[in-house]
Amino acid sequence: MVSGPTATLRGEVASESDRRLAALLATFEPGIDRVQNDLTVNTELKLPPLPPEPGTEADAPPLAPPAGN
Repeated sequence: MVSGPTATLRGEVASESDRRLAALLATFEPGIDRVQNDLTVNTELKLPPLPPEPGTEADAPPLAPPAGN
């Protein structure tokens, strides 16, 4: 939520580092001078895995098995 130059962050994140990162990123938003960080840490959150970076091995299709097997 944004009220004037203050952004208020609410909800749950998986770690304290995620909580701090969210607040830091909010400070880079144009017009935001203050961040009220009301995020709570819930270490039991089950987050989906991140998709692989484009162009990495994880992004490549599987190799075909050797011929004759």
